[in-house]
Amino acid sequence: MELCQACALIVVQPLVEAQDLVKHFAQGGGLVGGPRRTVHAVDGVSLQVGRGETLALVGESGSGKSTLGRCLLRLIEPTSGLLRFEGVNLLDLAPAELRQARRRMQIIFQDPVGSLNPRMKAEEIVAEPLVIHELATGPGARRARVTELLARVGLPDESLGRFPHEFSGGQRQRLGIARALASGPVFVVADEPISALDVSIQAQIVNLLVDLQTQDGLSFLFVSHDLRVVKILAHRVAVMYLGRIVETGPVAEVYEHAAHPYTRALLSAVPSPDPARRRLRIVLDGDPPSPLDPPPGCAFHPRCPLYASMRDERCRTVRPALSPFLGGADSHPVACHHAGPDA
Repeated sequence: MELCQACALIVVQPLVEAQDLVKHFAQGGGLVGGPRRTVHAVDGVSLQVGRGETLALVGESGSGKSTLGRCLLRLIEPTSGLLRFEGVNLLDLAPAELRQARRRMQIIFQDPVGSLNPRMKAEEIVAEPLVIHELATGPGARRARVTELLARVGLPDESLGRFPHEFSGGQRQRLGIARALASGPVFVVADEPISALDVSIQAQIVNLLVDLQTQDGLSFLFVSHDLRVVKILAHRVAVMYLGRIVETGPVAEVYEHAAHPYTRALLSAVPSPDPARRRLRIVLDGDPPSPLDPPPGCAFHPRCPLYASMRDERCRTVRPALSPFLGGADSHPVACHHAGPDA
C-alpha cells in the first residue's frame, strides 16, 4: 500500500510532556477480604510530543500503551508523576479548567463500533463535542460545521442522518475521526485506530491522518502494534514493555540501529518477503510477566537472550535507566545494561 512518508522532527518545545508518570490499579480486598495487589500498568514513563509531531507507541498487548494514552488525556487519573500540556500541569487543573483544556485534546478509539452511540445519528455524534464545549452555537451553525467535518474525512452529506450500523468499518472510523476533530484539538491520541480494519482501508485511514496533520498541524500519539505502519507514519517511536519505555528515538535510527533486544525482536517479527530476513526472526521465550508481579531489575530479563547468555546480575537486580547508549552518531535513549546495535 502506498502511504505518505513522515519526515524526521526534533522536539524542541514539547506540546505534551510526561515525567515519571505512574498508573497503578489496586486489585483484591473488598467485601470478601483477601490481600490487595497492585497492577503496575504504567511504571515511571517519561516522554514528550512536539507540535506537529507523531510519536508512535509500540509494544505487545498488555504493555500499558492504551493506559498511558488515556493518562495523557486524564481520562484515567495517573497515580503519580508530572503531566504538562501546553506548559500547564494538567494534574493541577480544576474540573472546569480541565474541560477547557480537553477542547484541545481528543482521542480516536480502537473500536469504531463500540466508541459510537448506536442510538445517535452521525450528525448528533459529530455535533456532541460542539454542544459540550458550546462551539458553533445554533442548529444551523452546528449542521454547517458537522457537514464540513464529514467532508474533511471523506463522508458525503447524506451521512448526516445515518446510524453507525449503516456505515462500513472504515466509514465508522472516519466518523470517529470527525468527532475527534470537532472541538479543534491540537493533540490527538490515536489508540490503534486501524487495527480493526481491512488492510486496504488501513492505508486510507493512515493517509487521512497524515493529511489532517499537514493541514492542521496536529500532534499525534499513535498507539500501534503494526511496525510497518509506524515506520511510514511516525516521526519518533517509543517502545514500551511492561509499563516502561525501553527504547525511543527517531524512527529511522531505531529501525536501522535498534539497541534493545526487545526492540530487535519486535522488528524481526515484521513480515518480509525476503527469506534471508525471515531466517533472522528472533523468537522470545515465554509470555510477558504479569504486571501484578513485575520482575525486579530489567523487566525484560526473564525473556532476554542477552541475559540468558551472560547471566549478568545487574539485569536481574538493577533497573536500567533510559539513557543514550554509546553507539556513536546514531545513539538514542535505551533502557538496557548491554545496549548496542551489535549486543
